[in-house]
Amino acid sequence: MAQYSMQDALKHLVDNSNWGTQLKVIRIKDNWETIVGITIARYTDQVQVTKGILYLRCTAGPVKSELNYNKKELVNKVNEFLQESFIHDVVIR
Repeated sequence: MAQYSMQDALKHLVDNSNWGTQLKVIRIKDNWETIVGITIARYTDQVQVTKGILYLRCTAGPVKSELNYNKKELVNKVNEFLQESFIHDVVIR
């Protein structure tokens, strides 16, 4: 029987379960203001991720228009924060 460190065992567990995805979603939600800035964070809520799609609710029309126009940049910001390609699209409600 092979011996694993606790770190290796936890990494294996996270990589082979849905926990890794959930941890990324939690990181996005917890750091939303850092990722998008204070102004956009103030007017967005209900940040959710399903199958690589970031869902947002925007409470201000002009901010919603700006986000729709810059979806690609938002995807890039989130993925850069996570240091991997996790989000591939954004839906703004």
